Amino acid sequence: MKSISAAAVLLLGVTAAIAQTLDDLKSDGRNTDNILTYGMGYHQQRYSPLNQINKKTVRRLVPVWNLSLDNNWASRRSRSSTTA
Repeated sequence: MKSISAAAVLLLGVTAAIAQTLDDLKSDGRNTDNILTYGMGYHQQRYSPLNQINKKTVRRLVPVWNLSLDNNWASRRSRSSTTA
């Protein structure tokens, strides 16, 4: 029993050392090197003060990947189900 409680205390100590503090979460979004929440803070502004993309550089943006969810199987099934 002592070993289980010792392991639990150790695990809680390690978890507390890794977790963010309340101050870290409240100041999220001010430091763009380490974003902790989705939306850059609790205000969910999704605004970044970074300036690499601006009116002059936006025309150089190009897609780097693409995903198409279109397939022909759904349309084939719908045709066969209507003719049956």
